[in-house]
Amino acid sequence: MNDQDVLDLIRWGSDGGPPPGKRQRSEAYRLGCQHGRAGDAPFGDLWDVGSADLMTALGETDDTTDANYEQRVSLLDAYRRGWEKTSGRDYQAVVAS
Repeated sequence: MNDQDVLDLIRWGSDGGPPPGKRQRSEAYRLGCQHGRAGDAPFGDLWDVGSADLMTALGETDDTTDANYEQRVSLLDAYRRGWEKTSGRDYQAVVAS
């Protein structure tokens, strides 16, 4: 997620808005920012069990397949970026300790 994605997140309201994939990335980023400000890392290792927990929180309840893999990686990345931006810390370093 880049700075334009963040600006788009602020600009879009509930009427219309971005396509579903971009909306989900914005939600993942917002959730990451919220948890980062609180200093909380409730999903643990995002490349392990935590990824399933984050996907559930974002409404992604189907199994990961070749067809949705890239989208899910982008959601993990958006969450991590939001978390790191607001906490000022490296996500993986925090959950590894």
